[in-house]
Amino acid sequence: MDIIRFRTYVILLVFVQLLPLLLFSQEKYPQKSSGISNFGIEGGIQITGINDPVMPISNSGLGYSLGPYMDYILSSSINLRVAMHFDNRKFSLENGKPYIYDIDSNYHATNSYMDIREDFSINYITIPLSLVYSKGTGKFRLYIQGMLYYSILINSKQSGYNNLHISDTDAPHINTSLIPDYNGPGLYALNPEIQNINSSDLGFSAFIGGVYSVTPEISVRLSPGVTIGFSNVWEDPIRESNWSQLYKITIGIVYNISL
Repeated sequence: MDIIRFRTYVILLVFVQLLPLLLFSQEKYPQKSSGISNFGIEGGIQITGINDPVMPISNSGLGYSLGPYMDYILSSSINLRVAMHFDNRKFSLENGKPYIYDIDSNYHATNSYMDIREDFSINYITIPLSLVYSKGTGKFRLYIQGMLYYSILINSKQSGYNNLHISDTDAPHINTSLIPDYNGPGLYALNPEIQNINSSDLGFSAFIGGVYSVTPEISVRLSPGVTIGFSNVWEDPIRESNWSQLYKITIGIVYNISL
């Protein structure tokens, strides 16, 4: 079972277990049966990471998302939610090779090494479309949210290093013509290879959260969730990699209106 199928199975399992609790609870502050009802702002932290076919070590990073949303009430317990988020995702990749293989001479330079690290901070505008099921007892409501999102790349920042060490014993046996300003064995700080990020991302998110009604008009929401990404992270289609880690904890403030 691959990781995407496993996460989908876990999400469905949790939904099935919580659904009876939601169906048989009663609301103290029921919402109206249809129409625009809720405006709010939500934001939180997100842990993001990828599995890359080129770089063997992938470290997740801590990003954030923030933006407004609006609910359209389809029934007393189901909302259609549209939103717009500023979406920051971070991760790093590492590739530390304990030796260098020279393909021209078929030589393993065991006393030389490469040490590469690439740190990424990527900013998107993300447009989510969600269905939210919500029901509860008293001032507290449990809810389930399923979200399909489309993200548009704003910009990306890459930092890090690309170090290459050539030993005295290995230098005569490897092709050093491709090393800029090579002047003998030693440590070289090369320019990192710049990776281009795909211009968009598409995926599905699922949240299970709780809403506390401070007043009939004001509510506060806390919701952890998980995301499955469908799009390639990189612009290069050959270097195929999607978001393998995208976990969120979101806090939202809801204002209920009557139109």
